[in-house]
Amino acid sequence: MAKKKKVKDTNKAASTPRSVKKNGSGTPGQQKKILIIDDEMETLEVMTAILEKEKYSVSTASSGVEAFSKMKKVKFDLVISDLRMPELKGDALFKRLHMLPKNTNTPFIIITAYGTVESAVELVKLGVKDYIMKPINYDDLKKKIKDILSEASARGTGGGDGSLDNIMSMIMGDSTEITTALETARTVASTRSTVLIEGESGTGKELFASFVHACSDRKDKIFVCVNCAALSESLLESELFGHEKGAFTSAHKQRKGKFEQAIGGTLFLDEIGDMSLSAQSKVLRA
Repeated sequence: MAKKKKVKDTNKAASTPRSVKKNGSGTPGQQKKILIIDDEMETLEVMTAILEKEKYSVSTASSGVEAFSKMKKVKFDLVISDLRMPELKGDALFKRLHMLPKNTNTPFIIITAYGTVESAVELVKLGVKDYIMKPINYDDLKKKIKDILSEASARGTGGGDGSLDNIMSMIMGDSTEITTALETARTVASTRSTVLIEGESGTGKELFASFVHACSDRKDKIFVCVNCAALSESLLESELFGHEKGAFTSAHKQRKGKFEQAIGGTLFLDEIGDMSLSAQSKVLRA
């Protein structure tokens, strides 16, 4: 199925980098919050200056541990992290997002000087939105950031406009294939049926899931996305079905699962084929 859209699916420094939060030309509450993580002070300073000029609210961290602490307290619209850092690497930090209720679905960009095509593919499979090599092309980075934040707003996870008009503005094309796909999506949106969306990485499956949600009578309710490939089987079950206090050693309080959180709305299970057969059977019975 051919789909064309405007977006691409696509440490420790001598001192603690500053956290910058200013209004710029945007009004309070509208400015997108970006967290940059790198153990090189020069990289943090350059990226902060460039992104502040683009009117983003920028926070920084010089290690994965410091970033994890900040992400416990603040909801970010985008995280940009170096891959190779002491204590907690960028990919390991990404895999811990399920432990951070404020940032579970936050888009993530990995930046590294050590990357290969193979590692990039693996990271994308895990759910990383994009992958950029050093030395950084900042024009390319700015475009990727703009596209990713636009897509996040369309699906409602970035605090933006998740309306049908906004989503439609990101889906381009008038071919028979794209027209048929949209007609099919509109048709199933009016039902209570489970929908399977198939396609290669980067073809817009999550965007189409957002489209189905926006066309349904659930459009005013929550849209919840879970990246099944990023979680182990035990963590995935806890994430989907929740747990009671004391269910296991680190279960210090009750936690609602994604199925319960999505009641009345839409639950999108991304990369469901990467689930174990055991987990898939439990989902079928949910």
